[in-house]
Amino acid sequence: MTSCRMPRLHAPLQIVAPLLIALFCASIVPSAAAVTPESPEVKALIEKALSFLAKETHEKVGGKCLIALAFKKNGRDANFGKIKEAVAACQAHPFAAPVQCDNYNLALMIIFLCETEDEAHRPQIQRMLAELLKRQLPIGAWTYDGSPLGDTSQTQYGVLAMWIADRHGYDVPLPHITNAMNWLIRTQDPTGAWGYHANLPTGSQRAAQLPLTLSLSSAAAGSLYILKELVLLPGENPKGTAGGAKDPPPKKTPGALQAVGGEKKTGPSVTRRRPIQGVDTAALNNVLRDGNGWIEKNFTVEPPAEWKHYAFYAYERYASFREVLEDNAVEEPKWFNDIFENLKKTVKPDGSWDGGDTPVAATAFSVLVLSRSTKKAIKRAEALGEGILLGGMGLPPDVKDLKERNGKLVSAPLTGNIDDLLSILDDPDNADVRAMADDKSVIALDADLSRRTGQITKLRAMVSHESYETRIVAVRSIAKVRDLDNVPVLLYALSDPDVRVIREADRGLRFISRKLQGVVELDTPTKEKLATLRSRWREWYVAIKPDAELLD
Repeated sequence: MTSCRMPRLHAPLQIVAPLLIALFCASIVPSAAAVTPESPEVKALIEKALSFLAKETHEKVGGKCLIALAFKKNGRDANFGKIKEAVAACQAHPFAAPVQCDNYNLALMIIFLCETEDEAHRPQIQRMLAELLKRQLPIGAWTYDGSPLGDTSQTQYGVLAMWIADRHGYDVPLPHITNAMNWLIRTQDPTGAWGYHANLPTGSQRAAQLPLTLSLSSAAAGSLYILKELVLLPGENPKGTAGGAKDPPPKKTPGALQAVGGEKKTGPSVTRRRPIQGVDTAALNNVLRDGNGWIEKNFTVEPPAEWKHYAFYAYERYASFREVLEDNAVEEPKWFNDIFENLKKTVKPDGSWDGGDTPVAATAFSVLVLSRSTKKAIKRAEALGEGILLGGMGLPPDVKDLKERNGKLVSAPLTGNIDDLLSILDDPDNADVRAMADDKSVIALDADLSRRTGQITKLRAMVSHESYETRIVAVRSIAKVRDLDNVPVLLYALSDPDVRVIREADRGLRFISRKLQGVVELDTPTKEKLATLRSRWREWYVAIKPDAELLD
């Protein structure tokens, strides 16, 4: 008799139970927690990499600047060895000779020296910037000698150097920005990506580019966002911020700062986007849309046939400026976490990384990405002001105009009718206002006491002007007059959202008080230092004038 066996539908308990437990445990094990540059595990990886870089150097001056930037972005000051080494290399390098100093090295020197925020470097930075702008091709790109079509890789660093120089008060003429934007628009591949050496289209259709890589596409799209942050494109709202966000609420202006017989001024403007012509706004937006689409589709932490860490740095720059322009910042973006996990997995025991570039360059790029270095550069003004993205940050080209010599303030006053100069200063659309802010301009007041009093009143009202350039010249000019009645206005200016106005107010208070060393060191200002600065100057004034009325 043949037996009939029923199919076994249930596994023995001793097999099923462990399986169920394993599945249950797996279901409750959390996924890897998202990280930021401030997360302990990210900081640990950064410090491990910095330990490697502290023992290394790079043969090129640009490499030395990359190493120094890695340390600068992680809290080391100007006296740190690698930072001093890079400064010395920049000072000694013959930057005006393209054979000895290519565009990469020249741009990196400008970027690094601007980041040091040391006014002693300003004359050299100005000369370097002039050399960089001279090398830009008429079509808008930078490239190697003898190549007339442009190079996306070199252009990205030229653009970044222009941006940081502009934001630290140097003059970057608009045609250089216009030409760079148009070159990047023209050299996009039909897929939305960008290549290396440009293939310029002959008509209105995009021309094919090669090779199409993550690093080059991030570099090009990021450069367009960088340039867009600097300018006001045709058709854009002149009152809006770079990212299209709502303007901050106006700052209430004390009565003493309101213009006599005129309308009350609103609070300081926090944007400085110069109007630009010659760029097709719709075309630019279409290029960014297609570029973003390609990058999102092709992003990977293992880009094929690429210098990976160089690509990561280009992507961090692109993502940081895109966040600002689209007003869409994410605290723990997925791309950052993906890159961190890859770098954590691939770091060598000595804290370095291997890539297409040298271990030193690959490690410096990795530290800059893990530190969100571009985001820190963009947010620099926020830390110095009121938590908003500011237009002009850094120092004006020459800040030596308010120094006491033999008991007198040395300056270079403008010539011409004083009332006319005041009218120019009150007009933020006048092209001369920025020049007045950027050079040694001080409004030399009338010798006649009655006229002088009215001029001082007008200048005091301009301390709360919408234009930061106007505020700079007004504070600088008021500070020239050693009069205690001007102190409340200068104390008010210490709360300005632009650090350059704060520096001018501090110099004025030092001049009036004869405290030539100041009350707080401002070479590397922080939010805490600025709070201390305001507090100590107020204490000084109240001590010598207990009945003083302060402007809040």
